[in-house]
Amino acid sequence: MAQRHAEQRRVRGTKEGGTAAAPLRPLKHKATAEHSSDAVRLRDQIAPAGAAEHSDKQQGNFPGVALLLAPLHMLQFGAALLLGGRQPTPDALKQPGDVTLTRREREQRFLAERRRYAAEETRALFLIRNDLERQRTAEFFNTFRSERWQFEEERSDGTEVWRLPGARIHTIMGVHTVNTSPKTALDMFANPKAVFRKIFPKVDTMFITGQVMDTKGSTLCAATFKLPNLVGNGSAPGFPPREFIWRQFVTRLATGNVLVTASTGNENKVHKQVIHPGSVRGTLLTSGYYGRKLPGSPSRTRVFYIASADPAGVIPAWLVNFAAGKQAGNVTRLAQLFQTGTFQG
Repeated sequence: MAQRHAEQRRVRGTKEGGTAAAPLRPLKHKATAEHSSDAVRLRDQIAPAGAAEHSDKQQGNFPGVALLLAPLHMLQFGAALLLGGRQPTPDALKQPGDVTLTRREREQRFLAERRRYAAEETRALFLIRNDLERQRTAEFFNTFRSERWQFEEERSDGTEVWRLPGARIHTIMGVHTVNTSPKTALDMFANPKAVFRKIFPKVDTMFITGQVMDTKGSTLCAATFKLPNLVGNGSAPGFPPREFIWRQFVTRLATGNVLVTASTGNENKVHKQVIHPGSVRGTLLTSGYYGRKLPGSPSRTRVFYIASADPAGVIPAWLVNFAAGKQAGNVTRLAQLFQTGTFQG
């Protein structure tokens, strides 16, 4: 009987203490499932702060496992971004109810917006009497409404930068909100001599000098510019300045919005010799400013600045396209000009 009680006590002791004495093992299959779930979540949002600490706890407090799996987390995060993971949407582009926008969603929304604007502005093209002005207006909005525009970035100052690839020389668009009415913008650009004297030196950091050559029917302008540096601010050393001749139109559209178009037509053939010695003659492609009034804010204007220029010479196109994005900053400086009112007087 005593031997039977001793045996029972031994069995109970094994049942009660055996589990506590057994070593803990990391749940490898559970961890794999958790990381697969992380990959799914990363497609929708960036992992919250403290996720790494939580992951260590899931691995049974084995830091070595977490370190080994860290590269996997990075690969999953990169894959999620490549698969179209959502990124934080800048406040300037958020719509009521929006949380995030993918790059594709942003491009589709902006495409629909541009198409609507272009349709509104070109509906009354027949009211523009000057044939060349009407042609330049149509060319601008054809470029503006293209479905090939690609979003590049939104800078800390609120300027959106877009790029239109496809041609040898890319077209750049800068978008910014200006604290002025379209009418004020029209009045500012209406005096081309004042533009060269008060606006260009403050808006375009590469501007050297310019002049008005003719004002019959439209404005014929000539100006020289430095080439922007590839890295950082300032101009590229060792390159001669570029001279551009262009025909400029300042158009009040039927909608009350404003369009300033500037591009080189046959002017390079008519004026073959450079006006400013030591410069290289380039070609200004479809370029200009489109100012659109904001609904409910008559004193504010959404400005779309499009720039495309071939500097000619021996500079390869890929270098031109690499530095082209710097031109988008012109619309930011234009907004600052209106903010301070320094163009007046």
